[in-house]
Amino acid sequence: ARSKDISRSRRALLHAPAHPPTPVRTDMGKAKNPTAATEAEDDAVFHERALELKEEGNRLFQKREFKTAVAAYEQGLKLLPAGSPDAAAFYTNRSACFLHLRQYADVVVDTTIALKINPKYAKALVYRARAYAATGQEKKAKADAAAAHAADPASEDAKALVAQYEPKKAAPQGLGGMGLELPKRGGKKGSAAAAA
Repeated sequence: ARSKDISRSRRALLHAPAHPPTPVRTDMGKAKNPTAATEAEDDAVFHERALELKEEGNRLFQKREFKTAVAAYEQGLKLLPAGSPDAAAFYTNRSACFLHLRQYADVVVDTTIALKINPKYAKALVYRARAYAATGQEKKAKADAAAAHAADPASEDAKALVAQYEPKKAAPQGLGGMGLELPKRGGKKGSAAAAA
């Protein structure tokens, strides 16, 4: 019953029917509900419109109109059928907007939802790691950075995050690690010391 309610609310987003569908009589005199036959067709239309809204959100994001892009992604999410694997991209793209708006809690919420849909979604892991880092949760940020790199080793963003959390190698002391130091260059003090 809930999926029918969701389907009806999604359908209302596209168009508002003038009146509810009327039962159609078949040869046998039994009533047949035409909405069941068209539900699959409606889902395809909804999905297509959702993808259009995602593209619109992407264009708005490129223009740095983050709040308007969030609204486009939200509308697209409402049109997707429950459990759609495409929802992960919508949530992740919306989280990118929230990241730019510095709404870090919203970033964590959206990326976590995206990761429930697609647990190895590197882009979602990167955005969540950045949100954790911005809120001082370094341990969680480091874990997400490592998971993003493991999920997509070719991702430049994941590589940069992992490198950010790798311990810095200490430079050897002096020349060749032997305690020797380079002579100081500079003004009169350096030349006076060198002359003495």
